[in-house]
Amino acid sequence: MMTIAIFAGAVVMGAALWRVVRDTRAGSVAVTIAALCYCIVLMLAAMRFCGYLPAVDDLLTNNALGYIKNYLGNNLQVLLSAIIVVVNAFVACSIWWRMPLRWFVAIVVAGFLLLGCAMSLFTSTSPLVTLFGSCCAFMAAVGYALGLTYKEFCVIGNNYVQAGLVAASALWLVVESWLVVKRQPSLASWLAAALSSLLLWAYGKVFWVICTTYPLPLEAAFDQCVKDLYHLADIWHTTYYHVNIIVYVVGFVGAIGSNMLALWLQRKLWGKWPAVALMALHLLVMASVAMSWPYVTTLLA
Repeated sequence: MMTIAIFAGAVVMGAALWRVVRDTRAGSVAVTIAALCYCIVLMLAAMRFCGYLPAVDDLLTNNALGYIKNYLGNNLQVLLSAIIVVVNAFVACSIWWRMPLRWFVAIVVAGFLLLGCAMSLFTSTSPLVTLFGSCCAFMAAVGYALGLTYKEFCVIGNNYVQAGLVAASALWLVVESWLVVKRQPSLASWLAAALSSLLLWAYGKVFWVICTTYPLPLEAAFDQCVKDLYHLADIWHTTYYHVNIIVYVVGFVGAIGSNMLALWLQRKLWGKWPAVALMALHLLVMASVAMSWPYVTTLLA
């Protein structure tokens, strides 16, 4: 495992250095820095799993990491090695070919979702349950690599980072929308700019509410978040597993995907009104979800 991690990291870093040597623009520098951070995390994970660095010994973390082991048994080592090779080969090729960020993210997310659901082939449980287990194992593994417990990294990754990324995508959409107004002023572009500003305000508010509702310490924030998710599952008449998938997978991917699609549409001559319709639908879905969010229902009680 250690040898494979070193080789995979070297391939990714080599592609990034090749790109920045040929092109020193800001995008290439950012890619190289991101590749370096990625390789550091990969190496930390391999060293902790191999026992060369101290690692957290937490029951919940071990249970989350054990999800995949329960599905695959003795095939775990082989599959993990294969995944490391395939993923890093794809990352290196995407850097070499200068793949647009939106396509890279889309392929990675789609691949993870398909792999998580495919785990159901090794067990009698449903694809959604194995996807949930794969998400838990991924969060636990990244947290493990960084020296954090499963609870700590779940709060940081699921609550703070995901909400921040969605808000950042909304900010990008706002900037693009107002640039379109400046270049091509029209009723559709003005409406798109107004709706995108409303989306940014809404997601900024969501980010602020999450940070104030689930503050430090991280352990307490995790426990409160789990309590709210169970409450939400009761409201939606579903299970805890499903509500996690809805909020942290479907909701997160859907929000960023919608913002990026609206951004792309506005760059097309025919896409102004479709972008307006998409953002209006986005806001409507947000309002519907917000009315059943435990924090909102508490405020309205």
